[in-house]
Amino acid sequence: MANYLNFTKAIFNPYNPKVLNEGQFSWMTYDTDVQIGSDPQNTIDVYMYDNEGNQWYEKEYAGYGEFGNLDYYELLAKMNGFTAEDLIKKYKGKEMRDIGIDLAFKKLKTKDKGRKVLFPALVEDPKFNWKRHDFTQEAESDPNQSWYQEPEYDDYDDEDYEHGWYESIKTNEGVMSNIHLLADASKDFEDFKKKFKKDYKKVFQNTPDFMDWLYNMYKDMAPLKAGEKVEEELTWDSLKESLGLNEGRSINKISKEHAATVVEMSNTVKEWKEAEGDRKAELLEKLRALNAQKAALEKELDDAVAGKDRNVQLALEEAEELAYLEIDIKNILEVNGQEK
Repeated sequence: MANYLNFTKAIFNPYNPKVLNEGQFSWMTYDTDVQIGSDPQNTIDVYMYDNEGNQWYEKEYAGYGEFGNLDYYELLAKMNGFTAEDLIKKYKGKEMRDIGIDLAFKKLKTKDKGRKVLFPALVEDPKFNWKRHDFTQEAESDPNQSWYQEPEYDDYDDEDYEHGWYESIKTNEGVMSNIHLLADASKDFEDFKKKFKKDYKKVFQNTPDFMDWLYNMYKDMAPLKAGEKVEEELTWDSLKESLGLNEGRSINKISKEHAATVVEMSNTVKEWKEAEGDRKAELLEKLRALNAQKAALEKELDDAVAGKDRNVQLALEEAEELAYLEIDIKNILEVNGQEK
C-alpha cells in the first residue's frame, strides 16, 4: 500500500518534473485565485506577464504550460537571464524550458547574482499593474492540474443538492440574507464576485451561466449607486417576493432559520459593542438587516402555526435569552436613531 501511495502522489503532484513534461498541469491566477482550466467548463482568459511588462494572452489553455504560444518555464528562464547562448555553451542537450523547470525546483540559481528567482505572473486582468507585482512570488499550483471538478455541496442537505444550488438558495433565507449583506458592502460587481467566492468557494464556478446568475443576483440586491434612478424601494419583503421566498415551508425549517438568525444577531451585537469607526457602522447596518429578517421569520412562523394544533408552542416565545437580546438590539437601534 505504501508503494502505491507514493506512486499516486508522484503522478498527481503537479511539481513532479515528469508531470511537467508529459502530463497536464496548471496554476491559480494571482489576482483572482481562479483555476486556469483546460476543460470547457473551466476555461478562462489568462494573461501572462514578465517583469518588463510584456503580456501574452491565452483564451484556450490546453493544460501544458503555454500561454499565447509561449511556454511558462521558457519565459521563467529568460526572466532570470538565461539565453540561447547558454544552451550552446553550458547546457548542451537542454531546452530553455528545462532551464526554467530547474530554476523553479531550485536546481539552478538565477543569473542575477544575489537575487531571488523571478516567476511569470498569471492573471485575469488585462490591465494588471505589473509594476507593483512581486515577481519573486511563484504562481500557486492548481491541485486539480487544470481538470474541471464538479462543485461539492456537502455544506448543504441532500434535498438542496438534488434541487441544485441555484434553486435551493432561494429557499434558504439565512444564505440569502448573507448574500444581501455582501451586495450592500460591495462597491461594484467585481468586488461582490470576490466576496461571494471567498464565502461560497465550494459552489463558485467561473462559467458563463454562473456569472449571469451571480450578476443578476447582485443587480437585484445591490444598493443604488449615485445617479441611478430609484425604481422601487428594496425591502426584505420585496426581496422575498422577487426571489420566490413566500411559499409555505415547514415550521421546523422556519424555526431552524430563526434560531440561526438569533445566534448571528447575538454575535453581531457583541462585535458591535467592541468595534469602532467604519466597522461599527457596517455592523449596525447588518443588525438592521438581521432584525428585519428575524421579524419576517416570526411572521412566517405565526402564519405557519395558524390553524394548527394550538398546543404547539414555539421555543422563541419562551426564550429568555431572546427577550434580553431583543431589548439590547432595540436600544442600539434607538440610540442610533433608525430603528426599523
